[in-house]
Amino acid sequence: MSYGVKLDPRPIGPGLTVRDLVDHHLYAYNAARLREACQLFARKIAQPDVTIGVTLSGALTPTGLGTAAIVPLIRAGLVDWVVSTGANLYHDMHRSLGFELFGTTPFTDDRDLREKHIIRIYDILFDQDRRASWRFRPSMCRSSPPRTSAACRCTPLAPATRPSA
Repeated sequence: MSYGVKLDPRPIGPGLTVRDLVDHHLYAYNAARLREACQLFARKIAQPDVTIGVTLSGALTPTGLGTAAIVPLIRAGLVDWVVSTGANLYHDMHRSLGFELFGTTPFTDDRDLREKHIIRIYDILFDQDRRASWRFRPSMCRSSPPRTSAACRCTPLAPATRPSA
């Protein structure tokens, strides 16, 4: 029968690269769509002459997505520009100043939180007093040692070099 590619995956073993996993193990259903997306990204987007922009909205940085994913993508040269809502910039600065955020259930009692001066963003909590304890000033970006906030670009990033696909 010659309707398509024979599905004959090899066993997954030690030393398997991400590329091999994607190309030789993601054969059907949503796994195949993920393979197609990865291959399209490598072939058409992750190229030296392509400009990649990222737009952020919603509560992304309180969850740590900024420091865990966005900053590494920028440092790897995979993001050329970012447009963000003010809330993401605020929470990026909040984290950069060492203020903590905590996970909870969205069903936490808001009256109890208010009495304790705790702010809830759905299932994330932070101390209300921390919010009021700082005001953004451009001089914060010129302090020494440099801060690591992507919000004010205080830490210079290395020139972007797009990795080869």
